[in-house]
Amino acid sequence: MPEPELKDVLHALLFVADAPLSLQTLCEATGEPADAVEAALHALQAELAARGAVQLVALAGGYQLATKPEYAFYIARLLNPPQKRLSRAALETLAIIAYEQPVPKRRLTPCAGWTAATPCANCLPAG
Repeated sequence: MPEPELKDVLHALLFVADAPLSLQTLCEATGEPADAVEAALHALQAELAARGAVQLVALAGGYQLATKPEYAFYIARLLNPPQKRLSRAALETLAIIAYEQPVPKRRLTPCAGWTAATPCANCLPAG
């Protein structure tokens, strides 16, 4: 198996990092001198700027992969989905649970007058 290019190694390291990586950290991880790492970072930055939704940014004394600003709307839609509204039955079931807490499911049916299984099941994904 051929040795991967330094640029590709840096791309992989930056991809898995959860915080900006300093030049020193990248040099230690790759075993390469700082000038070679910086040159590869600049090449990677230019390559990512020319294509795709990801860019390489210098941030907080290090480097990090980030999405380009023009994709912020779609990312926000993914990370912040619209709130789901609870039905009247689900709200009444939650009120009974809050008032009688702890309450077994079999006690909800006589209090609420309906089968409480569906509202309870609908409340679980809503949090």
